[in-house]
Amino acid sequence: KEDRVIARIDGVAIQESEMELLYANLTPQQKQAMAGQDREKLLNNYIEFRVLVAKAKRLGIDKSPDFQKKHRLNGFQLMAAELLQKEGDALQKKSQVTDEEVKAYFEGNKDAFKTQGKFNARHILVKTKGGPNGESGLSEDDAKKKLAGIQAEFAKGAKWDDLAKQHSEDPGSKDKGGLYEGIAFGQFVPEFEAAVKKQEIGKVGEPVKSTFGYHLIQVESRTDAEVPAFDAVKEQVKQKAMQVKQEMTWKAFVEAAKKEVDFTLVPKDAKETKPAAKAAVPAAKPAAKPAKKAEGAGK
Repeated sequence: KEDRVIARIDGVAIQESEMELLYANLTPQQKQAMAGQDREKLLNNYIEFRVLVAKAKRLGIDKSPDFQKKHRLNGFQLMAAELLQKEGDALQKKSQVTDEEVKAYFEGNKDAFKTQGKFNARHILVKTKGGPNGESGLSEDDAKKKLAGIQAEFAKGAKWDDLAKQHSEDPGSKDKGGLYEGIAFGQFVPEFEAAVKKQEIGKVGEPVKSTFGYHLIQVESRTDAEVPAFDAVKEQVKQKAMQVKQEMTWKAFVEAAKKEVDFTLVPKDAKETKPAAKAAVPAAKPAAKPAKKAEGAGK
């Protein structure tokens, strides 16, 4: 295919293939933003872009130290991207995991796939002064007296629903008879959960003190954390095992590259620096004469 010249700017021929390369390397988001534009519009956009580049050159922007540094870094990024594109398939293959590797990862990391223990429990909260949010509450003595009265009502056969609605100061459960269902361990204050783990199922325990105040707790049920069967979490294990292998493959690739090049890591306390190169900004060039009509641009 003939590489058509679409414009001349400051004596430089701008070819259609340059535009093709630019748009081929746009991000998916940039391509989506330009979707629906006809070819003539894209050509005009590219020509405008190159006009700005020419103006920047006339102002000497390309000679400034900051620009030279950024330009150098952009070149490094492009080279690294080209290398990874070349090595991508090989790295991808090395990152794949076999069924045996997935099973081995599961066996060596079972705790990471444990299901959380859960519990159902009822409680009545009697707040004391100086809670975590500075709430008002009863003194220690008054709180203990109130708790003794509630315990006495339990002993006489009073129901949780009635006592929770009447006495509990926990807005999240008082209207449900103090009940919390399907709660995973790790969400409540430690003192509360410690009591849930050791109390006898179905019996009201002794008052438990936390930062919120005193709790009367009755555990209805609880399940311990357990390791699920491998087949139940196989896909989850595979994703994790692949992630770990990808990280190992990448690290090995970089370490091998370090051995192939002359690599030395300079210690922080060495304070080795490289003087910045001096770059003079030249005076603006005189305006070029208007170019003739672009080759092949007319109809």
